Amino acid sequence: MFAYAPDESEGTLSSAIKDWLSQGDKARLRLAPADQATIFAFYWAATRMPPQSRCFMDIDSEECQQDLGYWLARVRNGDPEFVSAYRQAQMRLSLPPLATQRHE
Repeated sequence: MFAYAPDESEGTLSSAIKDWLSQGDKARLRLAPADQATIFAFYWAATRMPPQSRCFMDIDSEECQQDLGYWLARVRNGDPEFVSAYRQAQMRLSLPPLATQRHE
């Protein structure tokens, strides 16, 4: 899903993302700004799902795809809650400028 350095493993990338989201530590995060914005969108969506969501057990399940799709559609449509969360985190996480499309 994300392009990362050849010397990076899934484990080191996962750890770097966790540190970045929880502490704003971007030192080990070597992802393009667009990938960082995408990760934040998935993070925001995950924080909106109930703890028993299928997504936390099987991201490939149909149930998860529907649940995740709902929240990611809200991201794409410029949901005010997402926009607010993104802007609040933008400086701390060094996120790129927000680009959303509003469908009215």
